[in-house]
Order: sequence, then C-alpha cells, then structure tokens
Amino acid sequence: MFLYEVILIILSLGGIYIANKIRLEKKAGRKMVCPLNGNCEEVLNSDFAKMVGVPLELTGLAYYFVVLVANILFITIPSLKFSLLEIVLFGITLFGFLFSLYLISIQAFYLKNWCTWCLYASLFSTLIFITSTINFYSNLEILINVMKNASWFFIIVNIFAYALGTSLAIITEISTLKFLRDFKIDQKEKMTLIYLWQVLWSAIFLVIISSFAIFAFNLHIFDNQRLYLIKTAIFGFIIFASILMTIFILPKLDKSKIALNVMHVRTVSLYRNLAIAFSTMLLASWTINIFISQIFYTTCSYKKILLYI
Repeated sequence: MFLYEVILIILSLGGIYIANKIRLEKKAGRKMVCPLNGNCEEVLNSDFAKMVGVPLELTGLAYYFVVLVANILFITIPSLKFSLLEIVLFGITLFGFLFSLYLISIQAFYLKNWCTWCLYASLFSTLIFITSTINFYSNLEILINVMKNASWFFIIVNIFAYALGTSLAIITEISTLKFLRDFKIDQKEKMTLIYLWQVLWSAIFLVIISSFAIFAFNLHIFDNQRLYLIKTAIFGFIIFASILMTIFILPKLDKSKIALNVMHVRTVSLYRNLAIAFSTMLLASWTINIFISQIFYTTCSYKKILLYI
C-alpha cells in the first residue's frame, strides 16, 4: 500500500547522503574526489554554488528532508494521504526537478564543467519526481477532486508567482541598465544578477506548477480560453528569453571573460544591446501577463470557481 512512499524515503535518504557529503567536504576544506573525470572543485566553488547566498548543499538537504518527513507522515498517519499536503509535495518534487535541470544547464553551457556528485544529486531529484508522478497518477481520480477543492490555494500561488516575477523583472531591468553602462559586468554586479535570476527562475517554476494545478484539471471553469492561450504564449516567450539571458547573453558580458578573450568591441556592444533588449521585453511580458491574469480571474465564472472553494 505504501510502496511509493517507501521508495521515496529511500531516494530522499540517498539525496541527503550526497548533499551532506558535499557539505562536510567543503566544511573541512578538502578537495572533492570527482568520479568520471568531472571537475567538482570548479563547480562547487563557482558563483552558482549558492542560492541567494545559501549553499546549494544546504538547500538540497532541506529539500530531501522535506520529502523524507512527508512520506514518513503518509505512512504513519494515513489520513494525510490524498490531501492537499500530498499535492503540495508533488509540486515541491516538480520544483526540485526543474531546479535540477537549471543547475545541469549552468554546468553544461555556462561553467562548461561537470560535478559528478552534483549530477548524482540531480539524479536523485529526478527519480524522486518520477516516483512522485507515478504515485500521483496511480491515485489520479481521488487527487483530481482534492485539486478541484483546493483551486483557491493554487490561484493564490499563481498570482503571487506572477507578482514576484514582475517585481524581480523590474529590479533586473534597472540593474541590467545600471551595470551595463560600462559594457561589462564586474564580480559584484555578476553576483547580484545571478541571485536575481535564481529567484526569477524560482518564480517561473512556481508559475508553471501552479498553472498546471489550476488549468490541467479545472480548465472547464474558465470562460475565456482564448485569453488563457495568449497568456500561455507570452509565458512561453518569458521562458525562452530567460534561457537566452541566463545561459547565452549575460555570460558573454562577464568582465573577466571579456578581458581573457579580448572580445571585439562590436561583439561586446552587440551582447550589451541584446541584454538590454531582452530584459526590457521580459519586463513587458511579465507586466502584460500579470494584467492578463487579473482580467482572466475577474472574467471567470465566479459561481463555477466558488463550487471548488
């Protein structure tokens, strides 16, 4: 009966082992032995090794610990299963999986180095998400009703995520314009943008998760589906532009890389203009979508929504 919960407990313990091993090695100042010809030191000591100043191994420990405790509770207190808690936990595992993809992309395209232990941690996050998805769909009929009853919760999360993303887009736009006045980004400016983009990506992931929870099973409660499609298309552009900014554009404006590669002034100018243009378009997209969200929810049939609240 609790097969998936037991598997998730085992996987979360594996993730805790990996994250704690990285934490202890870094705390002791020892060089990480990196299997499979990886370059763990380069990755673990990079500018991306922290989430808004918090070491990623600590955020990883917190994530795996939440998964562990939640599944222990599902086994010891069966009444908690098929509740909002299980759906929220599924959302957390989806968030963990998406964040793992983000970190893998950073290793592949920005750092161009691989941390084998980090990949092991990403593997555990992926397996946890896959197991949670199988568990979710094995009880789909029951959980759909729970999700319908909790639509109000996911609508609040969705509005919060859009508000957070729009606010961060404003700050990022102002910071980008300010930092690129001299056509390059120094270390302090670079860390500021990295932290801003980490939180911005978190807002993007929250929008994806909450939108899925709202619309995947409750699409029929909304009258204006054309507006929903426009909103989805704009958000697709937000994801596309964010990938370009994070992986391809801003790294080219790193002051140390410009000095190292002696980039042509026209090339630097091109990337600067692209950074400003895309940050402006991202701000406009977030702003348009938050207004569409407001229209979207206010034009919903409130009688239909109230059936689920």
